[in-house]
Amino acid sequence: PFPLAWLRSMVQLSIVISEGFVRDQLLLRAHSLTYLTLFALVPLLAIIVSAVDIFGGGPEIVGQLFDQFAGVTDPEVRDNIIGLVSNFNFGALGAAGGGILIGTTIWGIGNVEKALNAVWGVADQRTWSRRVPDYLAVMLVAPLLLGIAIPLRAALESETFVQQVLNLPGIAQVYATGLQYAPILLFVLAFSFLYWFLPNTNVKFRSAMIGGTVSALLFTLAQLGYVTFVAASARYHAVLGPMASVGLFLVWVYFSWSIVLFGAEVAYASQTLGLYRREVQGAPAGPAARESIGLAIDLQCALAFRDGAEPWQPDGLSDSLNVPLRTVRDVLGALEDAKIVRAAGDPPGSVQIARPMEQIRVAEVLQALRGTREANLAAPDICLLYT
Repeated sequence: PFPLAWLRSMVQLSIVISEGFVRDQLLLRAHSLTYLTLFALVPLLAIIVSAVDIFGGGPEIVGQLFDQFAGVTDPEVRDNIIGLVSNFNFGALGAAGGGILIGTTIWGIGNVEKALNAVWGVADQRTWSRRVPDYLAVMLVAPLLLGIAIPLRAALESETFVQQVLNLPGIAQVYATGLQYAPILLFVLAFSFLYWFLPNTNVKFRSAMIGGTVSALLFTLAQLGYVTFVAASARYHAVLGPMASVGLFLVWVYFSWSIVLFGAEVAYASQTLGLYRREVQGAPAGPAARESIGLAIDLQCALAFRDGAEPWQPDGLSDSLNVPLRTVRDVLGALEDAKIVRAAGDPPGSVQIARPMEQIRVAEVLQALRGTREANLAAPDICLLYT
């Protein structure tokens, strides 16, 4: 029956999310992303200012952005960071400094992509020809959404603005039905875009929206809790001064990245919930099973090419072979390294045979999955064999 089926799906989804969160070591990845954020905080905020300044009010947006994501922070720390961002001069960097800045930004977003790829079981990042335009798209879309969401939230929280808007005909009914939640919707879109676009695999937008909605709600609740906690820890501010704000800010950034990665795990679990039994209950594939899976994948790709069919997607191979999706991705990575299969390009994430099938030997497939044998063993002492 529907209620029991829905309840079973929610229980399975919760188990997949919790086991994936531990298996993918997302708290450890959030730890590394926290320090990466501190390393690139000022240059990244300066780039956001430059992007948002096209629409006006760049420094003001950064102040609101800092208050929105950092919560209650010591005024001295806040003013120092905003002052550094506002006075950041791209022209003074020169060609070398600009190259270092762009390289640092690409490196930072690349680490975020690695963390999201780990959730989806993808081993390879984008090629360099795709990284620069795709990362620039992330750097432009996210500030644009934030640049709209934060002033909109501040305006909707202003009683004067709300009263003026509510006097317009028909607006009162629209506001009552949910216009006040428009900023949260923009946060949902921002998180959903991150989950849908940044992983180097085919993510369904519905799954990305589910993960983005969970992340936006958790982020809003965590922000309320953070503000309450900071307000209750006045004694630490009295003793440690600005250092207390720095420590609390580190904790907040860490929890923020944990929420982001948790949302990615929700998106992954919602898309692969149909593979629940294979993903959770299936035993890890041993060497012999990997060889069989590799030969079966190679054969399926060759048959698809011979018959003029669409290239295989990893989830399609998982369904066809009744093999966990992560195992399929792992075997595909080894076959791609050996130039036995390759990315088809269209549709994104699909794979096809890399060269004519008559040129691929079974021993070559097995060698790709077993790896090279480079052990340099010393000859055993013949006397020890008889003692």
